Amino acid sequence: DIDASTSNVIITWNWYLASWKTINFKPSSVIKATSGVQVYSRWVINAEGTSSWKVVFTSINDDSVWQDLGTWTPAKWDWQYLYMYSTGTNWSLLDNIELRYGSTYWINIYNSSTTLQNSLIEQNNWYWIYINNNTVATIQNNIIQNNSNDWLYNQAWNNIISWNDIN
Repeated sequence: DIDASTSNVIITWNWYLASWKTINFKPSSVIKATSGVQVYSRWVINAEGTSSWKVVFTSINDDSVWQDLGTWTPAKWDWQYLYMYSTGTNWSLLDNIELRYGSTYWINIYNSSTTLQNSLIEQNNWYWIYINNNTVATIQNNIIQNNSNDWLYNQAWNNIISWNDIN
């Protein structure tokens, strides 16, 4: 398992987490990624913030959190996506997080179980959530704003999608 609770993370190249690995992001973690980066998990991603201390996934160019690392203004498409794929019954939890400046299918949930709740999703492009195949997803109590195009592509039938504020 990987515990990212003590530091912020900069991802400059695609990040692939093998089967049977869990990555944990704790409150106030900031994950910044460069252009085109994908975070691909074959197991579990837990990002558990609080109402006061979010876990933030954003662009390297986003100067509003952590430190000034980029040279450009942040924009939609600055990094690719979180891809969660599992062949087991493991449950990823994204709670009290902020998702910014992502690209196509920003959260791609495939053959997996994931909860996304109490979070802010903004400045992303194209289907920011893509629910695929044998997936069980709970998407609730989120604020979804200032995104381009459609916000959800759902191919599964047994999901809970409720109480989201979409602007």
